[in-house]
Amino acid sequence: MPFSSYSARGITVTERYEELTDGVALRVIDFEPPYHDPEAPVLIFVAGWISLLMAWDPVLLELAARYRVLYVDSREKGTARVPSLSEIEFTLDRMADDVRDVVDLCVPEGTSFWLMGSSLGSTAILHHLSRPAREPDGVIVIAPNMSFDIPWWLWPFMRLAPAGFFAWLRPILKWYIKHLRLDKRTEPEQIRRYAAYLDAADARRLKKNAWAIRHYSLLDRLPAITTPVTVIGATSDLLHRLDEIEHMVSRLPNATLKVMGSNRETHSAVAGRYMVEVIDGARRRAPAKAVTREDGEGPLNPRPEDVP
Repeated sequence: MPFSSYSARGITVTERYEELTDGVALRVIDFEPPYHDPEAPVLIFVAGWISLLMAWDPVLLELAARYRVLYVDSREKGTARVPSLSEIEFTLDRMADDVRDVVDLCVPEGTSFWLMGSSLGSTAILHHLSRPAREPDGVIVIAPNMSFDIPWWLWPFMRLAPAGFFAWLRPILKWYIKHLRLDKRTEPEQIRRYAAYLDAADARRLKKNAWAIRHYSLLDRLPAITTPVTVIGATSDLLHRLDEIEHMVSRLPNATLKVMGSNRETHSAVAGRYMVEVIDGARRRAPAKAVTREDGEGPLNPRPEDVP
């Protein structure tokens, strides 16, 4: 996978797999910023359902220029290494466990971190935080799903049709998303992205995941989440309706809502810069840690405003 746009900005990119507690191994792409701030938090970013990394390049370029970012491909994607599909779960409970496992594997105890995600990844993060868990410094979620509006006419295909049938079903799904679930006038890029996602999707995992989450609801879990959460929504994103996102924010004890104009904007450098501002602001407000230089000349960790 080409990362020339990152290396041009001095960002180092490496790729590895992390094996979770149920034997599934997820791909983790590690973006290291061009300078090292020992007190900076690690950002864990879990993207949405069957989404592709390229959709998040503008956001990740902004984040990784300042902070170390671990981009995690979730288990329904074709990049995941699954030992036995018949024995592996794709429920939100299990996907929330994936978030827990990645934190435990990738973030040493005592290291500060943020959880970030989009769509299904956001939902998995919030589900994870509704249970006892290591506390992140903060959370930024883009267009979380309160539930999954999978049309009833797809249920027989999800349950009974062989995976090969997906090749026939894919054009129908593209038409359904384009004409009935998205705003063709204001969100043409979102339509193109979802078409690419469907072309790249693993049919067997997609079927199993969709069946597992078809009755899911996050709503009753939200009051248990005490971590500061910034929620980003978009006025023209009909697939992640703003009224539902506002309802979710009203149920979260410590949440801020940022409304952007479009799904395109939530995937843009503008969104990336806003996320950096949220993290920098939280760091400025947090009590300073007493970390000093060995020569006693002053603090070791620079403040966010002192970093170029």
